[in-house]
Amino acid sequence: MTRAAILATVFLAVLGMQAVRAEAPGIEGAWSWQSSGQGGMDRNNILFNGDGSYVRASQLATGQFLRSWGQYRAVPVSPGRFNLQSTTQGWLPQSTCVQVPGFPARCNPVPHPPDMSFPVDLTSPSTMSAQGLILYRESNPILLQQQVPRQAMLTGPAPIQPHIQQPVMPTLHPYVTPNGPGNRSAMENHAGAKRFIDENMRECYRAPNGQLWGCKQ
Repeated sequence: MTRAAILATVFLAVLGMQAVRAEAPGIEGAWSWQSSGQGGMDRNNILFNGDGSYVRASQLATGQFLRSWGQYRAVPVSPGRFNLQSTTQGWLPQSTCVQVPGFPARCNPVPHPPDMSFPVDLTSPSTMSAQGLILYRESNPILLQQQVPRQAMLTGPAPIQPHIQQPVMPTLHPYVTPNGPGNRSAMENHAGAKRFIDENMRECYRAPNGQLWGCKQ
């Protein structure tokens, strides 16, 4: 191969590398967006570094902070569109504990954040859209400066003491109160009246065992 051919080959290779760089999306830097969370909107920052690493920080609507990091790839699909692939390598917090007054804290590990792969559209030099969200270039990604503990402690509401109302017994007539003195008196009166009727009006004879015989109807 002649010197001219070698120079031409090198020149074409350089042009090819420049073309690839031109097609690669310019997403390096910090971005911010908001997403719907539990009880409100979550705030998010993400930083794409030139070495293929990323750091993401979020503040949930509950006030809790999250942080994750890993590697990413931006694979061009068409002008202004690419597939963003990310692999999570670490995250904070790694466990979450709930402390309820009067009870021991209960801790659970935070599961591995999922790896992601989805299309992204560069809508302008300072905005891009992904999964129905709009991301904006961020000059002051303040969430990335937030320290996130290894273990998050959340305070739960105090258990509600049940209000048990003592039952109120209704006022009963003394003659219908179960086993009450009024009821015993009524039964005794009733037994005495029946004995008078049996022995005097029906002319019954009462045996020693209490059995009646010879009564008139």
